[in-house]
Amino acid sequence: MKIYIRRLVSSQLVRHIWFGHMSRVPEETPVKTAFREATRMVKKPKGGQKLTWPKQMEKDLKVVNMFLDFAAKCALNRPEWRCVTYHIMSDYSDDRCE
Repeated sequence: MKIYIRRLVSSQLVRHIWFGHMSRVPEETPVKTAFREATRMVKKPKGGQKLTWPKQMEKDLKVVNMFLDFAAKCALNRPEWRCVTYHIMSDYSDDRCE
């Protein structure tokens, strides 16, 4: 059981670290282009994924009452984003931000 919880925590932490990194790269990079495409509002095809990466991020950010666009601006400041990330993770691990 501990392995399952540790894996859940690590995947969520990696998702937030990657989001912070992706938010700080220049606009013309392929990762930014792909993210803009992923967050575009389109109708889900029949049989498509129910939960996408951006929707999972929005679900995670509800813990700290934050929306995806504001989180992207917040992630530009690394110490602040690290604090937000550890606050979200506080249900699973020690709070590392004071």
